[in-house]
Amino acid sequence: MSILRRLREHYLWPSDRVVQASTRSVQERMDALDVRITDLRRELATLAEETRRTVCLEEDNRRLLEEIRRAQIAEKGKNNVRFWALYRHDDESDLETRRRFFLTMPKVNGSTGVLQRVLAVMLMDFAGICKRLGITRYWMVGGTLLGAVRHRGFIPWDDDLDLGMMREDVYRLIDALKDDPDYQITVVWDYLAHCRQIRFKPRDERIPGFIDLFLFDWCAEVNEDVFEATVQARRDVIAEIDNNPEIGPAWADDVYQDADSRIGKAVSRAFDDKLASLASVGVGCSAENAVGVVRSFDNMDQPYGLAWICTLDMMFPCASLQFEGRMYPAPASYMYFLEHSYGDIYDLPDDIGLHWEHVSKKELKNMDHDVIEAYVRKARG
Repeated sequence: MSILRRLREHYLWPSDRVVQASTRSVQERMDALDVRITDLRRELATLAEETRRTVCLEEDNRRLLEEIRRAQIAEKGKNNVRFWALYRHDDESDLETRRRFFLTMPKVNGSTGVLQRVLAVMLMDFAGICKRLGITRYWMVGGTLLGAVRHRGFIPWDDDLDLGMMREDVYRLIDALKDDPDYQITVVWDYLAHCRQIRFKPRDERIPGFIDLFLFDWCAEVNEDVFEATVQARRDVIAEIDNNPEIGPAWADDVYQDADSRIGKAVSRAFDDKLASLASVGVGCSAENAVGVVRSFDNMDQPYGLAWICTLDMMFPCASLQFEGRMYPAPASYMYFLEHSYGDIYDLPDDIGLHWEHVSKKELKNMDHDVIEAYVRKARG
């Protein structure tokens, strides 16, 4: 065999030895692949079993949590019965006993007590300013209304004040206080609650506390469809803002935006434009054309809390309730709103010790008591 032929066979024609080696290599790879497939099937079967056990465990946990919840409710009910039975006087009804309990709860002491004293003066001054401006449509809401009915003042562990007002009256108040030496209205867009946070507070930052002002709008119709349209408008505008690359990320990064800031102005425009669209269902109509009021979508609690839409007679003329020794307005049907917000208001409360801090303990600890005393003495109400 010539050298040329040998070279050709070696480099160009596969010999039996080469073919046999290639065949073995392919077979080895296939065998390894079969082993890997078998391992993967085993792993998938293990994962499926673990998933099944997890689902069963979650279902067991749900059942257990529901049993615990029901047991806690039952135990709370039993404790309530025992407590009220021991507390009741022989000549009292159950409701009289409960009212007496809350009315005779001791006033809070310490820094929270000082804060409540400041807030009482703040409310008195607010009422005086509204009277001077001829603003009569404001009323206690939330914990302030609950405190007025149940305690004739502050809930002992509360640290702020809540008032409702018609939108145009809030805007009028904002304008009137622009040059006021003592008080101001701050407007901040709160990303965490996606709300227009409006607060009446002293200009002197050494004085703690504020009054939250919640907007209400007139509506030409009062029904579930109008309220749902208002809620949907809120959902829509929040989604539009969050998905806007020029607004959403910046707001999420700095969650409290002053209404006069660039982001604050953009958020205000978005909410104001959406409010204008609600005119199609009668929200935001004039007082003359209104048959009811609705909690503004700027800061409503939905999907949680009371669905606050009602006819005018449920709001006006306002009732008058005592709060810390003075009389302040409340919705005409205030018990309806309280019961639909809190349930049985004379049940033993669950939020003692769990109340959200509106003013930090550090701020209260560092209060200048001389400044506080001067503020209290200067009360304008």
